[in-house]
Amino acid sequence: MNIEKDFDEFFTKRHGELPADTSSVEYADKSYLKHEMKKAWEMATDKLEGCVVVPEAEFVLLPKTITPVIDEILGMPCFKFIKAAQIYRQLGFDIPPKAEKEQSFFMFKFLHLASVHGDKCFDVFESETKAMVEAARGGND
Repeated sequence: MNIEKDFDEFFTKRHGELPADTSSVEYADKSYLKHEMKKAWEMATDKLEGCVVVPEAEFVLLPKTITPVIDEILGMPCFKFIKAAQIYRQLGFDIPPKAEKEQSFFMFKFLHLASVHGDKCFDVFESETKAMVEAARGGND
């Protein structure tokens, strides 16, 4: 989110210029004292400090500091995904048969699951994969 550090910059960006009378401002057909608007602006900037606003449907946010589960995910060697990649290809996923591509596919999947399910991400992955395998077999083991 773009939050100007200076109130005059904030006001000018939204209204084109500073008001001639700096003590009062017409805003949305109402008159506000500039100090009231500045106080509201300061409260908003304090609350939003460090926030990044992104479309929720397209992105997830990672924590600012690494968590144990994210550390584990990012530390996974590429050979760890060979068997899972074979299974996922049989299920119809388009994963190129190259170690780095398999690794990026599963690391991305695990990071997404970790952002949604936290330290339960591996359990969720296992149950999702098992359900897909069972569905592909027609429910028979």
